[in-house]
Amino acid sequence: KPSAPASRSSAISVSASPSSPVVIAAMKPTGVIMNLARGPVIDEEALYRALAGKRIGGAIIDTWYRYPTPQERDPRPSAFPFHELGNVMMTPHTSAWTTGMLERRWGQIAGNLDRLQRGEPSINTVMTT
Repeated sequence: KPSAPASRSSAISVSASPSSPVVIAAMKPTGVIMNLARGPVIDEEALYRALAGKRIGGAIIDTWYRYPTPQERDPRPSAFPFHELGNVMMTPHTSAWTTGMLERRWGQIAGNLDRLQRGEPSINTVMTT
């Protein structure tokens, strides 16, 4: 059963939702859903049908269902033509892009190289082997 906030919200930002068709069905007709997580977090077909049928107001999609591979270098981001819908804002997975991001990123990389040279552990290590 959908949560009460989904049916009252004007906007929903999705990070993880195993039951996205239920959440989409509970949204107000003027509601906007934002996917800033990973594409499959929101059911692709359910989202497309809700947007195409104007059952929800719109979507802001920064993550996708299909990404380039060595075999398919320029795939469409979805099996559905979201780009043809007027109630969709699409971005190429760049919601984290901000003024100063590159400077901070390169500063962290340079700092980690300095730490490596001094024999210190790096920051933001995801996995060690």
